[in-house]
Amino acid sequence: MCRNQTLWIGDAVVLALMTTIGFLVHGTQGQIGRLALTAVLAALAWYLAAGPLGLLRFPQARQGRWWLRLVWAEGLATPLALSLRGVLLMQPIAPMFVVAAFTFNTLGLFLWRLLVAWRCPASR
Repeated sequence: MCRNQTLWIGDAVVLALMTTIGFLVHGTQGQIGRLALTAVLAALAWYLAAGPLGLLRFPQARQGRWWLRLVWAEGLATPLALSLRGVLLMQPIAPMFVVAAFTFNTLGLFLWRLLVAWRCPASR
């Protein structure tokens, strides 16, 4: 479980899950194309932001204040992903949407990474 691929796959699953929950809560689950676009852009933006901050590689993903780097990375990724989504869908993005997406994606990624931290002690 303690491999780089685990981080990449788990992060993508979490972001897809959080996107799906958002669509379900708002009753827009029938818009599969929009859901897929949003999830893919969230993951791509996350990888772009998380990589330079060392969040996609063991053991760097576990060192120091990883949770703070996670917040910074998602703080960069969410506006990027939603801006691209707005451009591709030719729709404005409500600021509250950015805040909600940031909050829930960060929470989901934090819980996932907490599980990874528990299952993969730093000594491994």
